[in-house]
Parts: sequence; structure tokens; C-alpha cells
Amino acid sequence: MYVKGRHFGTALHRYQPAGQAWRYRGKWTTYCPTRSLSFKNIDRLMPRNDEDFWNIMHEAETAKIQPPTSFADLFMAAHRGRLPRRSIVYPFRLQRFGGWQSVIREHLRNGEYSGRVYHYDINRAYRWAALQGLPDMRTAFWTKNPLEPCAVYLANITSDRIPYDRGSGLRMITSEERDAFRLHENMFPVYGVGFRDTISLAETFHNIDARFPTSSKRIGRSFWGMWNTRVAPEQISWKHGEKIREMKNPFFNPIWAAFITSRVKLRLSSVREHALHIYVDAIHSTVELPTGENDGAWRLDGIYNGMWFRSPGHWGEGEYTLRHCGRASVQCA
Repeated sequence: MYVKGRHFGTALHRYQPAGQAWRYRGKWTTYCPTRSLSFKNIDRLMPRNDEDFWNIMHEAETAKIQPPTSFADLFMAAHRGRLPRRSIVYPFRLQRFGGWQSVIREHLRNGEYSGRVYHYDINRAYRWAALQGLPDMRTAFWTKNPLEPCAVYLANITSDRIPYDRGSGLRMITSEERDAFRLHENMFPVYGVGFRDTISLAETFHNIDARFPTSSKRIGRSFWGMWNTRVAPEQISWKHGEKIREMKNPFFNPIWAAFITSRVKLRLSSVREHALHIYVDAIHSTVELPTGENDGAWRLDGIYNGMWFRSPGHWGEGEYTLRHCGRASVQCA
């Protein structure tokens, strides 16, 4: 049974509570008061409407999997990869990865631009990045050689060598970033991991498109998050008094997360000279870019005559219109 997050307290109170439940980042995800009854938080699926919800349920049933808690469940139904060796990912456990967010102020006057502006997104950015091939974790070996063809490093670099990672100091760098920014002589690895081979997720995403046509785009936006966090749901049991068990995410893979996020940022960096504003997988450009339908191609989302940019993700056109990248959009008149 699915319930809204705000109603989870009612379900817990109704069953005293009993059985066991799972909570992720302070929010309830699943509650099983008995073996034959379970409640799941529908907010994690965010269906657009009732029809969308039942399409998701139908696809899960057709694929012979339990009603999903999140879209990660659907991804794991199609992807049967091995868990990464803890000894390989451990040195990178404190690293964080995310999208590039920046206002390129050298191209603006008082945060404004008076010419023609083109707003582009990257089609299925993270899915495209994953489909470029990922290091085969089974072929990993330790190295300090800064010239390994496929590797990831914790290294010191000189300042301002990477446009989306200003400053200097110890940071995680992929071999692709090393090559793109010519860091071979400006990078000093503390340690690194090289890989003798890569793997392809093409078959995984082919299965996702075939088995989950309604959900495939949302799976493509969210799948990599399970590799980007050590946090896992905590388990709460009430069988013999309340007991809370802190769990670890067995799928945590900062190496794959580093390759995926850096590829999107490298794609944006290739046109940075024309950028006014960059936000995760979107760019406001002063020139037209070639567009396409394939994953990783640019998609034109709008053309404007003059814009202003207050901060990353906060931009507008005209005196009263405010916009925010992503789903949020506020019109002030």
C-alpha cells in the first residue's frame, strides 16, 4: 500500500507501532507492521498523476518485481553488476560529486546580458555519461603513475586548472579530466587506481527502455545517485523494544560517480567560452549550438533577448519574470 509521506505517522500510530520500518535521511520509506502488510512512501516515486502511478505499477508487475520504493529498484532489476570491492573505493569515501553551478560574470555587466541568449540542456546527461563506458572494478590496481590510460586519482593540482573546481589542494581527478585540462605536469598523485578494462551499460539501458518505457527517463536521471552516497536507509525494529540499525550502502561507488559527473561537466566546459550561466546539465549561451535527439546532444529549450543572472539556478528575463532551473518556475507579475 502506498501512502503520502505526511500520512506515515498515522500508519505507525495505527499499528502501535509494530514490525519494522526503514527511514532514509529522516523520512520514512517503508513500514511493515506484519509480514503480509506493508506501507511505502509514494513521495519517492513522485508520479505525475494517477495514470502515471498505475503505469509504473503495471511495468513493475510485468517485470515480475515487487512494487518499487524508488526508481533505483527498477534500475537494479535491469542491472546485475557486482558490488565494488570496499578496499578500492575506501580511499575515496569522503569525496562528493555533483553538477557544475556557475554564473560566468566576466561576460556580464552588473549580472545582466543585453544580447541574444540561447538556453540548452544536455539530453539524458547522466545516462549518456554512463553509456561512455565505466571502469571495470574487477580489473583495478593501485598506481601513482599519472599517465595511466584509465584511472582515478587523489592528487594535488595547481590552482585554477579546472574551471568547475577552482582553487588548489587535494581532490579526486579522473584520467579524462587529466587529459582534457592537460594536468600531466600539474598533478601530483597521492595515490590512484588504474583499470585494465571498462564495462558497458548499453544492455542495461536497453532492458530499461524495453521493460519500463514509462519510467525510463526518470530512471536515467536518478540511477547514479545510489553510487554517490554512503548513506543507506536505517532499519527500525519493534519486535523486542525499539532498535535502530544503521546500514551502509553496498552500492556506493565514488569512482563511477566521479566519471559520470565529470563527463557532464566536461561536456559543458567544451562550450564555456560562450556561457553566461551553467547549471548542472543546462547552459545559457551567447551563440547557437548544434542540437540533436541522441543522448548527450544539446537540446534547445528557449531563446531570449537579454537576461539577468543573480546566482546559479536563479535567472530571469525582463523586470518581473523570475525563473529557476529544474522543475520550479515562479512567475511574478
